[in-house]
Amino acid sequence: MAERGYMIAAFDPGVMMSLIKRAEGQVSLTAAATALDRLIMQVRRELGLPDATPTILTGYSRGSNLVVFAAGERDLRRHLLGGVAVALTREADHLQEPDPARNTPALPVDDRGRLQTYPAISRLGALPFAVIQSAGDSYVRAEESRRLFGPDTPTRRLYEVDAIDHAFDGGHEALLHDLDDALAWIIAHNRRARTQARDTPAPVPFGSHRHRGRARTGVQLGHCPRVDPVDCLRITLRPVRSNHQPGANRAVRPSQSGIRQKSIALPL
Repeated sequence: MAERGYMIAAFDPGVMMSLIKRAEGQVSLTAAATALDRLIMQVRRELGLPDATPTILTGYSRGSNLVVFAAGERDLRRHLLGGVAVALTREADHLQEPDPARNTPALPVDDRGRLQTYPAISRLGALPFAVIQSAGDSYVRAEESRRLFGPDTPTRRLYEVDAIDHAFDGGHEALLHDLDDALAWIIAHNRRARTQARDTPAPVPFGSHRHRGRARTGVQLGHCPRVDPVDCLRITLRPVRSNHQPGANRAVRPSQSGIRQKSIALPL
């Protein structure tokens, strides 16, 4: 993906959760979203990107659960262009439900008090979001994922991969193809939204000379990113199998040729 021009930063969500637990004793949605917010801003600084560079948040397995719940937090969503969850499980066993004092909508939990992942997708609003699921996933098979996810919409997509297990064995090439397609879809969706907003005429102030003799009507414009989504930053939540120090994160920035890469340690 670095060769395709994406700026990539990856870290181990297990390490992140452990650090939050040691600091606060629990992993609430607010704490997880705050940690991701800080990480996104730090990655932008390390990679020399503008503060307004949008992010595509992706994750695998437990990391995909974090994508769903963290992206539902309004303060973090200001950074995001979209999200992709790979091998999304039914519940999140490492996150705690929101504090009722915050007046946030209640999230369904099972009989063990675990947050239910698929119903939480609705909290993402109009944010483009995709799920990539294995047909043989031992936690949630692609067929069941479709039932929980519902039909595709302009802002939701589910990719079903012909693979035998949760790790997508037998379907790695299809997984990578669908991930590329999901990223391209998110970028294209935001480009269309930006073009539509740009082409929509601005409201005419009431009382102006252009309103004389006309019915008083106005057009409400939606929010649209101000930067080119192609230059977006992609944060990947996945286990990092490497020899670097435990608790460290890795950010990779492609060189101009897209062949050589630079590694940067990002402590939480």
